[in-house]
Amino acid sequence: MASKERVARLNSLLKEVISETIRRDIQHEPIINQFVTITKVEITSDLSYAKVYVSIMASDPDKIKTLARLN
Repeated sequence: MASKERVARLNSLLKEVISETIRRDIQHEPIINQFVTITKVEITSDLSYAKVYVSIMASDPDKIKTLARLN
């Protein structure tokens, strides 16, 4: 099990990496042309699972398409 401080650092790092990946690689795809922000990342203490929270500024149909593409 990782310490709380390590998990917090990894949460922050993963949030930055995912955000950069979206900006650099995915944002150019036509289906993901909305404003997408990674708001939070939660990694379990055993580092086996991460939950990523996103905010999408778009119409509801576009939000659904964007979430499907991100998954």
